[in-house]
Amino acid sequence: MMNALWSGVSGLKNHQTKMDVIGNNIANVNTVGFKSSRVTFQDMLSDTMQSAGSPSGNIGGVNPLQVGMGMSVASIDTIFTDGAPQATGKQTDLAISGQGFFQVSNDGGVTKKYTRDGAFDFDTNGDYIVPSTGYKVMGYQVDSAGNPTGSLAAVNIPKTDTMPAKASTKMIFNGNLLASATVAVPATSAALNAARSASAAASGAAAITVPAPATAASVAAAVAASVGVTPAETAVATAAAAAPGSSAASVAKAMAAHLTKAKDAASASSDVPTTFKVFDSLGTGYDLNGTMEKIGPNTWTFTPVGTIVDPATGATIAKVSTTPANSSVTINFNPATGTFSSSSMGAGGAAAAGKGAAPAPAASGAKGAASSSPAGSGFSITITPTGSPTSFTVNPDFSAMTQYDSPSTAAPFRTDGYPAGSLAKLTVSSTGMFVAAYTNGQTANKAQVALFNFNNPGGLEKAGGNMYLESNNSGVARKDEVSSVNSGSLEMSNVDLAAQFSDMIVTQRGFQANSKTITTVDTMLEELVNLKR
Repeated sequence: MMNALWSGVSGLKNHQTKMDVIGNNIANVNTVGFKSSRVTFQDMLSDTMQSAGSPSGNIGGVNPLQVGMGMSVASIDTIFTDGAPQATGKQTDLAISGQGFFQVSNDGGVTKKYTRDGAFDFDTNGDYIVPSTGYKVMGYQVDSAGNPTGSLAAVNIPKTDTMPAKASTKMIFNGNLLASATVAVPATSAALNAARSASAAASGAAAITVPAPATAASVAAAVAASVGVTPAETAVATAAAAAPGSSAASVAKAMAAHLTKAKDAASASSDVPTTFKVFDSLGTGYDLNGTMEKIGPNTWTFTPVGTIVDPATGATIAKVSTTPANSSVTINFNPATGTFSSSSMGAGGAAAAGKGAAPAPAASGAKGAASSSPAGSGFSITITPTGSPTSFTVNPDFSAMTQYDSPSTAAPFRTDGYPAGSLAKLTVSSTGMFVAAYTNGQTANKAQVALFNFNNPGGLEKAGGNMYLESNNSGVARKDEVSSVNSGSLEMSNVDLAAQFSDMIVTQRGFQANSKTITTVDTMLEELVNLKR
């Protein structure tokens, strides 16, 4: 009878413990990152009135006679299932998807605590913290390439963070060049240079040698003998030489007028002007101009303009040169696929002072050694600002370009140079990486929030403030490379109210039943006492 009394007492006590856990779960139904707990019971030792007996002869086995002595709490388990994410719109709020934990500390990482509560923010020093406690969120700073260093430290991103200017070193072209574009007049520039070389009134690099003294006839003959010159060009030179009062200068002038007209007729499709913004080491921008010209089937050239002018005043603010000097780039495309094939340096000629002053394209057999490199064999463009000895060099890359039969859209689209910028916005990737956006349009990785996991998360000790401590049975914290984070969200409590209310009813009934046991035993004891009366 007394065993029943103590069994009822243990039932009352332990159902009260379960009710305490249920009450705590319900109290934290809206606590960020809270993990619900459950209680499991077990019976206690039994009073053995008779031990079990084995079968013997004609007598069968006898089962033991045991009376239980009540129950006790077997475990109080923390349930680490994910809570539902709730959008907050605040980018510094983080919700974990998976079994990971954030690590926070208030002493530089000596004492480590872990939490699922990602309601974080930055303080005035740029430290990423838990606003309610001041604990700093631990993570990894990044190296110059934007990769995590692997050395654990408090995440710090000052609001005054800036990105220094960077001089351009390359410019990448993309887009398309019209496959059916009219080929510019073959050897146009070569013929013009031939005429100029024969005339004292013209200037430019000689493509051929004209015997001195130059005359109208010798210029016309030199043009006719030039490689790649068309019959129409020869006819113009011959007619100009036969005109009354002709001279070397008049033949050159006539050739220039004819070639300019012929080139302009083809330029609507064969000439594609480009403008590209490049930057020096101080972040000053310069509009580098150039022209892409079709010079043959599946073959184009790119030539930079020789000067850069201020669009507001028209004054020259930089000079442009090429390496090798006075050269252009020949760009070749695969005739079957329209994709980039190779590039090489074209024939010599000063960097263009304007669209009409493009250097001579290579004559047949004189394109230069083909190269599979995007910019040709060592071709580069050097910009020298006016009045400053500081220059910078950019290398063009044409490998992303195509030649299909659709309108020309080719243009430079990216450079590695940029002006200085200040921090404008922070976003967080799914890996916990903070990506800073700057006012100069650039982005950079700044720091990564660290996530950790345990072999047995249920073994963690609750430390209050939505935090946990590592214990002997949780295992050592290890880097979590599986979980991810959602920026602008918080993980809500995983408490299931419906389940808690059901457990509350069952617990209440258990408590009532155990109290009934006690009152019943009390009644029986009272009857026993009354037997004496």
